[in-house]
Amino acid sequence: MRKTEIKQSERRRAPRIAVDLPVGIVVAGKVRRCRLVNVSEGGVLIGGTHGIAVGATISVTITGIGPVEGRVIRVTDERVAIQFPRIIAISPILR
Repeated sequence: MRKTEIKQSERRRAPRIAVDLPVGIVVAGKVRRCRLVNVSEGGVLIGGTHGIAVGATISVTITGIGPVEGRVIRVTDERVAIQFPRIIAISPILR
């Protein structure tokens, strides 16, 4: 790796925590039930999704936190990475 390159993990705003929780998302007005794979104060990785494009705006409802709107920044197989525009408190779901 060149010195000018930055590892993906070093660019993250907050560390990720692995979880396996049910979550609801709203995409283009449609409600879907999915699984929360990991969470950080800056975003989430959600599994059990398909047909969602990078750049889409998604509302994620996380038990204990409530609805949070974010933008899809990465799509792989049946997972989407969603970045939040602001830092959220994740401590309610880690108890």
